[in-house]
Amino acid sequence: MKTTMKMFLAAALFLMMGLSVNAQSRKAPDRSENRPDKETAELVKELDLSDKQAAQVKKIHQDFGEKMEKARKNNDGDREDMREHMAKMEKEKNAEMKTVLSKEQYKKYEELHAEKRKQAKGKAPSEERRTRTGTRP
Repeated sequence: MKTTMKMFLAAALFLMMGLSVNAQSRKAPDRSENRPDKETAELVKELDLSDKQAAQVKKIHQDFGEKMEKARKNNDGDREDMREHMAKMEKEKNAEMKTVLSKEQYKKYEELHAEKRKQAKGKAPSEERRTRTGTRP
């Protein structure tokens, strides 16, 4: 009986160690490479973009993504400054989108964008949870 119990515990220990190592070795996929394609495809579908508009929108998304990545890398830790910088870049992006889209398309684009922001706010960790646990959930 003791031998069986020891073997069971040893097997459980090895299983847990294997799962732990496997979980630690996973790396989050680099989503930034596919993001312009995904965003453009979504807008093509939602806004019924022409091929020419789709190409222009994809270029805008790529440029904006590169600027955002540079800003993140060059961030000196000042969250408020970073937030202001991102908001400025977002306004520039929207101004470019306005030149590519028709008035009706741009109106729908703004609605879609507002909905995404609303959804993203719901996913973001609240300040209360961060301070209560001391870390991000």
